[in-house]
Amino acid sequence: MEHEDYKVEPIIIKRETPGKLDYIEFDKSYELDNYFARSAKVKESPKLTISILSHRNIKSLKSCVDCVLKYAAQIDHELVLMDNSSEDDDETYNYMQSVPYKRKTVIKMEDNMGAYFDATRGWRTLWDPVYCTGDYILHLNDDIIITENAVQNMIRALDENLDIGMVISMSSASGFGQNPQLQYKNSEEMFEAARKFNVYDPKKWEDRILAGLVMPMFRRELIYCMHSSNPYAFEVCQEERIRQSGYRVVLMGDTWIHHNHDYSRKASYGFLAKTDEGKKIRHNISELTRHLYYGLNSELGATDNTRTLFGFEIELVSLMDISDHGEAIPHILSIDTKAGQGLLDVKNKLRSQGIFECKTTAFTTDVMYYPLLINIADEVISDRIDYVCERLDGQSFDYIILGKPLNMFRKDPLDLLDTLLGKLNPGGQILFKLRNTASANYVLKMLGIAESADDDMPVVVSPQELTIHLENNGFTKYVISCIESESNEVKDTVVDYLLASVPEENNIQNLRLHMQADDFLFMVSKPASQSQSQPDTKSKTKQPEKSILKKKKEKKLKAVDKRGYYAASRFDIMALITHKETEPISVLEIGCSGGGTLATIAQLWQNASVKGVEIVPEVAEIALSRGLDVICCNVENTLLPYEIESFDYIIAADVLEHLREPEEVLRDLLPYLKKGGRFLCTLPNVQHVSVVNALMKGKFEYTDAGILDRTHLRFFTLHSTRQLFENTGLSIEILQGITWSTGGPIMTDTLNEAIDSKKLFEYQQFLISAKKDT
Repeated sequence: MEHEDYKVEPIIIKRETPGKLDYIEFDKSYELDNYFARSAKVKESPKLTISILSHRNIKSLKSCVDCVLKYAAQIDHELVLMDNSSEDDDETYNYMQSVPYKRKTVIKMEDNMGAYFDATRGWRTLWDPVYCTGDYILHLNDDIIITENAVQNMIRALDENLDIGMVISMSSASGFGQNPQLQYKNSEEMFEAARKFNVYDPKKWEDRILAGLVMPMFRRELIYCMHSSNPYAFEVCQEERIRQSGYRVVLMGDTWIHHNHDYSRKASYGFLAKTDEGKKIRHNISELTRHLYYGLNSELGATDNTRTLFGFEIELVSLMDISDHGEAIPHILSIDTKAGQGLLDVKNKLRSQGIFECKTTAFTTDVMYYPLLINIADEVISDRIDYVCERLDGQSFDYIILGKPLNMFRKDPLDLLDTLLGKLNPGGQILFKLRNTASANYVLKMLGIAESADDDMPVVVSPQELTIHLENNGFTKYVISCIESESNEVKDTVVDYLLASVPEENNIQNLRLHMQADDFLFMVSKPASQSQSQPDTKSKTKQPEKSILKKKKEKKLKAVDKRGYYAASRFDIMALITHKETEPISVLEIGCSGGGTLATIAQLWQNASVKGVEIVPEVAEIALSRGLDVICCNVENTLLPYEIESFDYIIAADVLEHLREPEEVLRDLLPYLKKGGRFLCTLPNVQHVSVVNALMKGKFEYTDAGILDRTHLRFFTLHSTRQLFENTGLSIEILQGITWSTGGPIMTDTLNEAIDSKKLFEYQQFLISAKKDT
């Protein structure tokens, strides 16, 4: 045969048990260290090991190998060819044996376990120094066409940057923002476009948490840190394991290869999807990654989950303006950017302008992300958003990025913004999103037609309200953009219907864009002349607002008497009490106001013990003047002085919508309720016709009272009301709609799953009785 001289003794990998892939197991870490130590003594190590995996795709394999032989000819390398159980009468295997390269290894696998999963077995075989000793390892599938200078660029990056553990190239047919869309019509144009593209330039690199591993090159010593007892773990976990070892993962924006991916061949790697055995393995992979990512779901191939976990912020970071950045090392703060990709996106933007050194701080309100962030940021802080100012005391920042929309934090959005603006250095910038509560998606949610991805309704803040607030506080340099949601027939129909009634003089196109946007993107820059030592901007604007509110409150309280609002009794709530009037009962009312309801309960139930909590001192005094046992405090941050399981009923009428974290308050109150006790409350229905009609006219305006009371922080629909109680472990026994008229409340039939949804538009409130079962 022509290439008889190039034949080598193959390595045959067998599976002793069907469905179970056997692999090298290292029980003690020093054994692997010994392997590496011995490998250096066995023979001189090459610079690079190139492994190629193929499965009965002989045409592509030949193209792949030809390009490797051509463009890696000047590199000291060894070649490892892996035949992934090609059922083609040994055509693939025979070709591998004929490849005219003497420094090679041929591995033949008996069973196909998928494109990546047999590669993991092959890589584990590479641990043996007899087979592999390269300083760096480059893995290719047979549909990869390397291009001129691609491999050289990757080796140079690892040689010159000892903190980088893995580099990944740009390519065609790749996700995660790795396809630069090079234009070419044939192979000649493709190679020429690649030659011009592959010019070494570190400014074009990106630090990544997650990347499409089309052609990864990594340091040989990192095989150890990427080792897992699960042979299917490599492709899912390797980036995180590399970061845990103190290395960076870098996407090289100056290096491009061709990925000749044929999606029709996906069936040949369909082991994981087609068989029960494969599905079981896939489930094990999911559990493995949950363990690796501390309970967070990053199942292989689950695009939505990976986006949820890693959170790219490319659109938001594109608003950054770093043209005036000085010579000082910038300090970056990220808040709730999930696993930290948003923080890296800011660093990558600075890198593109030649700023390579940064100081980074990550603040997360979800402790699950803490172990991931410590591999990304110089400093990591986990706490409630309420304490962000205290935990960052004495620090100031050049760039702040929020991974969660500003109005999705459980804190007054404008107050939080003022706090963060006060943390900016002069000329610094803050990047954040504002969830659009006037979008067609939220209209559909309120109509009960669609569900939102948000667990909570965002606090209603319009872009106009936010910009006015910024300008009033001296922040006049800002940029606003938006992200449109995916179009669908139902949403488009709603938008067209709403816009049909808009007067012609209005800008229909702007209104359409506003209704289709899921999020508005903001970049706000602090004036360079604004002194860093000045107090936070909230001290300038919030105090006058509070004094005005206090004057209004005092004026209103002067007019209060025992027959007024603060002394009123809620007979609708009392109607839910099931105890007989002669039975002893204990009642706690949160937000008891002037004590009207508690006083009436004490009068009607002869053996009643009643207690109350009221946040407004002047109103609490009215209740105290009636001889009621009432304490004045904020239930959201106060440990109540009551014994556990001491109340038959806890009442919260018109209260939960005023709280920042109603679900947490419910959980805090639950221990005070006896087993079998009931939580009685009312909640406003944001799906009421008055709100929906206003939304259809593009309005969401707060009022002094009612559903859109300006002090309401949370809004509820029938669905979110049920969800609130289910999440806190209370069983809803009664859920009624209330329609108020001049004659008083009119109780409707108990709501149930079969009720006509149109009826929901009539209810201004929901009346709930929920039982504590355990």
